[in-house]
Amino acid sequence: MKPPLKILILEDSISDAEFIQRLLKKEMEDCEFYLAMDKKNFLQALEGFSPDVILSDNSLPQFNSSEALKITRQQALNIPFILVTGTVSEEFAANIIKQGADDYILKDRLARLPAAIEAALKQRRTESERKETEENLRSLEKIISEQKIQEQKKITRAVIIAQDKERSHIGQELHDNINQILAAAKIYLSVAAEEDEKVKELIKYPMILIENSIQEIRLLCQKLVSPIKNINLEALVIELLNILNQRTRVKTDFSYIVSKEFLSDDIKLNLYRVLQEQIGNILKYAEAKNVSISIKTTGKAIHLTIADDGKGFEVDKPRTGVGISNMINRIESFDGTFEIKSSMGNGCLTKISIPY
Repeated sequence: MKPPLKILILEDSISDAEFIQRLLKKEMEDCEFYLAMDKKNFLQALEGFSPDVILSDNSLPQFNSSEALKITRQQALNIPFILVTGTVSEEFAANIIKQGADDYILKDRLARLPAAIEAALKQRRTESERKETEENLRSLEKIISEQKIQEQKKITRAVIIAQDKERSHIGQELHDNINQILAAAKIYLSVAAEEDEKVKELIKYPMILIENSIQEIRLLCQKLVSPIKNINLEALVIELLNILNQRTRVKTDFSYIVSKEFLSDDIKLNLYRVLQEQIGNILKYAEAKNVSISIKTTGKAIHLTIADDGKGFEVDKPRTGVGISNMINRIESFDGTFEIKSSMGNGCLTKISIPY
């Protein structure tokens, strides 16, 4: 059953209000009325009566139609507002329409009121449908945009995984093949020099170069090769810091507080790669004496913090390298956040968070 049309009448004349009600009951089906004779009653009606239409006289004691219209529109109520009054100037009528009124009816021409109400209701329904359609389109566009972003992130993650696999493959080839060739060359040179002191003296420096090459390749392989499955992030970081402590004078501090629920190997590997990249940046540019690293989980996110006491840099200054961009791409591909705080002479603080 169709609910009655709720009509709020803002009118200080009871006789005028009763006349309007009789007219509308005669011309329109199933109407329910609420008479407000001042601002207080009007505000109560807006909240409690929830009108479908507002019919307002122009001037009431200490209240008028312009103020009533302003209140209605400020509350974002999509309710037809029709001015029903005695006499008004054309200028006033034009102004109140500009303010958001749907129509105005003179009291000596009330026969047009039912048609004006129907037209206003139809116009409001049309506007509501249009706004709903626009909102649905915006929502759909937002969903499509988000889907595109997520698809791009999936592609980025796939590219990163492929790059990590290729790095591991290259590192494995260097370790298993190139290092074996160099080791074999070292053995043959040693054999050739066993019975000839001149040859032995001649190959002494090449032997040192070969040994240095083998060691450099081993170090490079440690950077390139990392496990893809069942990754022990804590052990990888400790190994990285041990190498750092052996080869530099940088002092390190490491804290690892991670929930057992954190199981994603992809996230672990990407955090490790970001840490590798940032440690490399610190060694190249920061001239730091101390580096502090923290990995911890809170709620459903893992946080990596890297702090150094180096010379710092201007974060907003254009960069020519791609290191930071690569780190950001890695983290954002997992819907994470990447933040760097630094300034000249004040070290650098890198904060990374990834949900899981």
